[in-house]
Amino acid sequence: MRAPTVTPALAAVNGAGRITSLTDTGWHTVDAKGIWRPFALGQHELSFGFHHDLYALENPVYNTSNWRYGSGESIFSNSRGKTRTEGYWLQDAWDFHEDWNLTLGGRLENWQAYDGLNSATVGGVLATVNQSERDELEFSPKAKLTWKPLDRVQMGAAIGQAYRFPTVTELFQTSLIPATNTLVNGNPGLKPEEALSSELSGEYFLDQGRPRLSLFHERVYDAIFSQRDIALTALNNNITVNTIQNVDEVNTYGIEFSGEAADVGIAGLDLAGSATWTDSSITRNDANPNSVGKRQPRIPEWRATATVTYRPTDKLSTSVSGRYSSEQFGQLDNSDTNHFTYQGTGSFFVVDLRAKYQFTRQISASAGIDNVNDYQYFIFHPFPTRTYFAELKYNY
Repeated sequence: MRAPTVTPALAAVNGAGRITSLTDTGWHTVDAKGIWRPFALGQHELSFGFHHDLYALENPVYNTSNWRYGSGESIFSNSRGKTRTEGYWLQDAWDFHEDWNLTLGGRLENWQAYDGLNSATVGGVLATVNQSERDELEFSPKAKLTWKPLDRVQMGAAIGQAYRFPTVTELFQTSLIPATNTLVNGNPGLKPEEALSSELSGEYFLDQGRPRLSLFHERVYDAIFSQRDIALTALNNNITVNTIQNVDEVNTYGIEFSGEAADVGIAGLDLAGSATWTDSSITRNDANPNSVGKRQPRIPEWRATATVTYRPTDKLSTSVSGRYSSEQFGQLDNSDTNHFTYQGTGSFFVVDLRAKYQFTRQISASAGIDNVNDYQYFIFHPFPTRTYFAELKYNY
């Protein structure tokens, strides 16, 4: 990416600028999984696996005398680093009784961050900081008990612990993105998130459907958040600053109802939907006490979906879908109360229409209207209002 650092008049004649490169940034992942089903003291299903990933960040920014066509002449800044994760997991699903199942599992992970480096030009001099290496070993257990007191009823209780390690960009990327006028501040001292989650659930199995009710709770320690702020530069220009930080503790309680049913009343009429209520708040944040008691960013109190599908023939299907979300906050202290502007997230209710015709196994056509009610809302940026579409698909 190329951007000028001079006035528009000089930029128009190929003045000085900077070149941002991510050429050597990338990743690879490897996963393996196996299943063994022994029959001892009841029916068991043992599953096990391995995970490996490596993420590399190489984000130099070069000075150049010709921002359109010139090559990099000197380093203005650089962000570099790597993260690696290796995990081993084992799970046993045990039908120890006709109506009971117990699932136990665990995951052992080793996470490393290394080769971290940040360079920046300060007062015309390039200053470099070599970041310390990190090495974390964590174990995540889980358990679930399922009971079928009746043929059509199933109840479950589950609890589990999990870790989310910082990404390579959250740790090491510190750079100015000219295209969006955004300054990204990495945090090499980020701690991994630790989440303890639990759920109670109940399901009822109909002949052609299944309603489900669940109560859930999650407590997250050292939650990782990216916070946006607006700063004023020396040239009196506004710049967006993204800062990564840990929040000591976040608590979430919620209830979710979901269900689906086929051939409701008449053949070909299907229903599906869900509704979720969530109470999610910050319960401890030593770095920003003003945020304690505030709602967790990007988690709405209410969220719901509903879809009605009608299939008059095997080839034709039509559907009406609705989506609702209450307002959300983006800032930890919930200070962003204007939800209908850039970077805001307002409440919305959107209805979509779809129709699909399957001509052959390979050829299908579909058309519809997204946001048919033409609702105007923001999720960081304005989302499309009423949109018409048509599609012809061929599968081979």
